[in-house]
Amino acid sequence: MSATSATALQAEFGPTTERRSQKQMIWRRFRRHKAAMVGSVILLTMIAIAVFAPLIAPHSPTRISFPFCRDCGPSADHWLGTDSLSRDIFSRLVYAGRVSLSVAFLATTFGTVVGVLVGSFAGYFGGRVEMVLMRITDVMLALPSLPLLLILSKVLGPGFNTIVLVLTLFGWMGVARLVHGSFLSLKGEQFTEAAVALGASSRRIIFIHLLPNSLAPIIVAATLSLGGYIIVEATLSFLGLGIQPPASSWGNMLTGAQAKIFQNPLLTFYPGIAIFLVVLSANFVGDGLRDALDPRGKE
Repeated sequence: MSATSATALQAEFGPTTERRSQKQMIWRRFRRHKAAMVGSVILLTMIAIAVFAPLIAPHSPTRISFPFCRDCGPSADHWLGTDSLSRDIFSRLVYAGRVSLSVAFLATTFGTVVGVLVGSFAGYFGGRVEMVLMRITDVMLALPSLPLLLILSKVLGPGFNTIVLVLTLFGWMGVARLVHGSFLSLKGEQFTEAAVALGASSRRIIFIHLLPNSLAPIIVAATLSLGGYIIVEATLSFLGLGIQPPASSWGNMLTGAQAKIFQNPLLTFYPGIAIFLVVLSANFVGDGLRDALDPRGKE
């Protein structure tokens, strides 16, 4: 094979092979993180249960069982028993996971998108744009988030859309600061200067050249924030400012169980353990991704 042909083949297949080997290296690092693997299995299982809730739940989450059986224990018809309104606890728990996880994933997605846009523009354009955007970020970080979350939820009216909006509004700043710092370091790299010299547009430089090289901290931050959103959603729903009955979420299931905590403590245990498992699993996965995506990590 001639040198020209070899060069052409390397130019055509080299980057693809390099990307493939990099993905394999990341997967090997992640796979060695045992806690992250366990967390991934638990998290994917919880997501699958939420997605296929209509197929898994034996009853409707709002259906009152007849004959009326209030706070009954586990049975063949009600695997985890019934609540104070004779509704099947297992069915409500499964559907509550669908609501709570949907809130967390939507808030994580929207918050990450907003944070990426703010951090990208601030880091790339600099000057007044950077000053204005980063000062807004600093102000948002300085605000007491929980009281404002409670106030906005009350003003806008509790519900699914409100809680996603409120969580997004107070959840983008950490990602913005990460992306801003990453862009500041990448702007001086040779590939950025080459793109500018070739006349690439600002949009192309930001989204094609700089942003892909900043994905590692973004992915880790988004994964770690998922558990935090689950807790905040549960807190707001527990206080009556989140998901409203008869729809079920893990937070409002805890609200309904607090009056029976001594008579029937399992009512609080079921949603509590679900929240605990999802938050812990998300944190494990985030830790594993952080180690796997670290360029200084061991092969």
